[in-house]
Amino acid sequence: MINYLRKIRKKLAVDNKPLKYFRYAFGEIILVVIGILIALSINNWNEIRKEEQQEIISYCKIGEDIESDKNRIETIIESIVERQLVCKQLLLKLHSTPKNKSVIIDDYLFAVRSDVFYPNKAAISAITSSGKLSLLHNEELKKIILEYYTEMENSLRIIYTNQSEVTNRIFQYDNILEMGAHQTFYREEYGKELMDLFPNINWQRDKNNPYFKKFEEHIAIAVVINAREKQILEIILSKIEPLLLSLNVACNR
Repeated sequence: MINYLRKIRKKLAVDNKPLKYFRYAFGEIILVVIGILIALSINNWNEIRKEEQQEIISYCKIGEDIESDKNRIETIIESIVERQLVCKQLLLKLHSTPKNKSVIIDDYLFAVRSDVFYPNKAAISAITSSGKLSLLHNEELKKIILEYYTEMENSLRIIYTNQSEVTNRIFQYDNILEMGAHQTFYREEYGKELMDLFPNINWQRDKNNPYFKKFEEHIAIAVVINAREKQILEIILSKIEPLLLSLNVACNR
């Protein structure tokens, strides 16, 4: 294109010899300007294209992280359902006043345990820490993503606080050995010699015994805490589904 314009410009310059040099110089300037503008336009287009590609990759990576969160949450909810069943069965066993304390102690630690969930924030952390949040041009989707992580942090703060309420009660018994915590599946770690030295109080036969009451209260609280955790996680899941759909569209555009 430029060569074609140059030929036309030279021809015009020949037609009027006194102006030949001026036309030639002016033509060269025009050609240089046109070349620069074309180069800038191509460079601009390339930069825009790179940003668009980076934006798409970012949506894809965020989607992968949130998909990972979804799978982990679903697994935790399954675990909570199982723990709830154990807790309820444990309370029933407790009130049947079993002669052998191991009937309830064996399930005790599983009933009061908890799952720790850490959301996968690799992609969003990399984007925000590098100052590239502006690359996400879909303002509505960006707002939903940021709200998701903010709400996730708030929800997990509630869950961790509630879980601590259950965990801390393990250490609120007057004597953890008299309660019988050593008689769980860790009994083999202690060995027979130590097990024979530790106290073996059958408090489960007396509903008025302080250990019976604390144990009952502990498991009853665990049922409530588990139910609340499951409720919070299900709310998070309900928000993940539409977010993943939007991210999938942005990732495959």
